[in-house]
Amino acid sequence: MLELTEKNPFNELPEALVVNMLNQCDGIGRKLTKSFQNLYKLRKNIREKLKPSIARIKIRIIYF
Repeated sequence: MLELTEKNPFNELPEALVVNMLNQCDGIGRKLTKSFQNLYKLRKNIREKLKPSIARIKIRIIYF
């Protein structure tokens, strides 16, 4: 029995509990995906705002 539990720790849990846990993970996964998408958009916006500043810095470096 110990060997079976080591391979699959969910064997001893009631099926309804496992299904419930998996359903909760689906919602968490969607929230994480949305958060990562928001971070990607934010990063993209910040990079666009920084482009003029970076260009000015590069010009200064070239002339000095």
